[in-house]
Amino acid sequence: MTDFTFIVLNYKTYEMTYRCLSCLLKLNGSFNIIVVDNCGFSKKFEELKSSFRSIKISFCSTGKNLGYSAGNNFGFDYAINENILGKHTIILNNDVLINDLDFLYKLLHAIKRNPGFGCISPKIIHKATGIIQGPYRKESVMKYVFEGLFPPIIYFRKALEQYLRRKIRFDKKVYRTMGCCLILNSKIFKEIGRFDESVFLGSEEEILAEKLILKNRPYIYCPDFSVLHDHGQSTKLISSNLVNEHFRQSKLYYFKKYRNAKKLKLSVLSVFLIIRDMLIKVFK
Repeated sequence: MTDFTFIVLNYKTYEMTYRCLSCLLKLNGSFNIIVVDNCGFSKKFEELKSSFRSIKISFCSTGKNLGYSAGNNFGFDYAINENILGKHTIILNNDVLINDLDFLYKLLHAIKRNPGFGCISPKIIHKATGIIQGPYRKESVMKYVFEGLFPPIIYFRKALEQYLRRKIRFDKKVYRTMGCCLILNSKIFKEIGRFDESVFLGSEEEILAEKLILKNRPYIYCPDFSVLHDHGQSTKLISSNLVNEHFRQSKLYYFKKYRNAKKLKLSVLSVFLIIRDMLIKVFK
């Protein structure tokens, strides 16, 4: 059994997937790659397949856009059915670049340092701005209320978060990180039922965090190795209104099912999520 299986989800960004795979094939270590084309038949996907003849890479297609959760679950189940699943699964967006050739060796050390982990995340750096994306604290409905009533709070919060993130030097238990690069214990991921497919886009990491909490499996942030994230390339292909709608519905689902929020609280959240979307458009 290989140490790691990468699951790389593609949605109409074939050039980006090509770039991502080219980086992965340079890595040192024991791994294989599952590329999931998360849409219907495409000649570009066939061209992508013909560009890579490595035995490390397998290709599969969902036939339609299943979203983040179901798309990655599809790749995970494909690896199980083909008997090529590694001990650990790395969920990797195709807009992530891993330039450190010893990334997997550093990851193995992190795994040894954190026995019993549920999920590990490296430092994730926004490629264009250098902003550190995560880790994130557990959210409350009141966060969206306050930020809707007093928008400047958003900027103060983000500045404070950046300051605190840059001070993290060692492994740390956190609530959750960004879902573009997640390292999961394959056995545990299967036991918790994989990603919740009730959400199409948004809140996947929070839901994963809640599932791991129920299993008493910590979510670990490891800042001593990193990836670059060319954020938002796939979602550019979807209308902003649709993205915002998916985000709202996912957030409401998360608070209802995993945080046991009641109807009044969900109604308040729904209103302020709409206000949030309006503010994003104004200050974009």
